[in-house]
Amino acid sequence: MVFQQASFWMSTITLYIGFSAVMGILLRRAFSKLHRHPYLELAIAHGLLFFLPTSILLLGHPDWPISGRISLVSIGFTITILSIIQPRWLPSMIWRRTFGHRYFTVALALVVLWGVSTILETRTFEPILISIPACLAGFASWQTSLRLS
Repeated sequence: MVFQQASFWMSTITLYIGFSAVMGILLRRAFSKLHRHPYLELAIAHGLLFFLPTSILLLGHPDWPISGRISLVSIGFTITILSIIQPRWLPSMIWRRTFGHRYFTVALALVVLWGVSTILETRTFEPILISIPACLAGFASWQTSLRLS
């Protein structure tokens, strides 16, 4: 049970931080390349379909103390702002697509780990509905990172 909960929170935190960074990168591109690419539409869609619902779900999750939930959402917003600004004191490699794809490969591997641990713990197979797509998306992300490097 402890491993299942730990893998759940590790995957949740990793995905949320990734969603936060993507939100910031999309907003940065939306305002730096006006009318050349649909980055503003992508930023709006990402915000409405991923970032906002994930933030709401995290704030409402009863298994973590409210201070932990608020801290995680605050960290997410800080990462969004840092991704918009992309300060020079942060390593430039984190803004490259290769890094993003590898990051999401790890995040999705954590989701698969949670799914497998949940299946083993509860003896139910519903988590496979999340684990298989996460495994496929993680593999695709890894393959993309190899092509980009």
